[in-house]
Amino acid sequence: MDDNHSIENTEGPTHVIQKGTFLMEACGGPIFYLGREIDLPPCAKACLAALVRRAPEAVSYQELVRQALGIRLNWIDAQDFALWRITRIRQAIEPDPHHPTCVISVPGVGYRLNVE
Repeated sequence: MDDNHSIENTEGPTHVIQKGTFLMEACGGPIFYLGREIDLPPCAKACLAALVRRAPEAVSYQELVRQALGIRLNWIDAQDFALWRITRIRQAIEPDPHHPTCVISVPGVGYRLNVE
């Protein structure tokens, strides 16, 4: 399910993105999965936010770096950067991080979020 919502709060409307069981504010803030807030370091959180925004499409290694750090890296360095952040994300959300069902590797491209 791909839903974008606006929620009123005391500071005005907040744009919310919901993809499957992931929920996040479009402008940042916490990311929720299965109703619980995901606690991640800032770079890993930025990578997860990029995956949520683009789900179910794949996000390239380079795009994950751009979203997390605001810089461009070559493909090899970007792949290495993404690997460590995705490992951290999988540890936080996957029932079995060694057999992921949520954050899926797309060989030669990057990663995608399974939101079905």
